[in-house]
Amino acid sequence: MLQGSSGKSSNVHQNSLDDSSTQTGPYFDISNSKNVTTILGKTTYLNCRVKNLGNKT
Repeated sequence: MLQGSSGKSSNVHQNSLDDSSTQTGPYFDISNSKNVTTILGKTTYLNCRVKNLGNKT
């Protein structure tokens, strides 16, 4: 869950399947997932890896 300055929460979507062999298209590699804390109004970089890109970049 993400909580904004209004105090309301919003859902965060994650891969629902842990078995990467069932993925047919690109998907986020969640093996290195971690929580990120930032300051409101500041730039934050979110590192992620996408698997099964095929010929897409």
